[in-house]
Amino acid sequence: MNFFKNEVTVGLLEIPDEISLIIPLAGCGHRCKNCHSPHYQDKNNGIELTPELLFPLLDKYKNKVSCICFFGGEDFDETACYLNDIKHFYNFKTALYSGFDCINTLDQLLLDQLDYLKVGHYNETLGGLDSKTTNQKLFKIENSDYIDITYKFWRNND
Repeated sequence: MNFFKNEVTVGLLEIPDEISLIIPLAGCGHRCKNCHSPHYQDKNNGIELTPELLFPLLDKYKNKVSCICFFGGEDFDETACYLNDIKHFYNFKTALYSGFDCINTLDQLLLDQLDYLKVGHYNETLGGLDSKTTNQKLFKIENSDYIDITYKFWRNND
């Protein structure tokens, strides 16, 4: 599983009420029209995400962020292993931004490691999460319940 080391960043908007370390992964196979990051689509782009690269990164941000958010990628077995370590050894909340259109497309092992999940491919005519017409959804996962919190992206005056 590859990632884009130079694009790892801290985000305040991706997961409401969390300060997130955003880790973009290579290998998104959805190929959405007008994708904001088409270089994420090729799984061979970036560099390999190894424990030797990930764990020092988590150590660096352990008192600065509350959530680790993976963007894209489709190597869910490896992602699930990392999410397990992130939750249990670091006590971070975990999130995945996925372009899959429904939750049941994703493996239960992966879902069990998540606190937040964004689903839905990008459809330019419907807009992103900040649009009330979006096909995308952000769920907060609590006790195996999926609570739609997409509305937290919408401004009251829209």
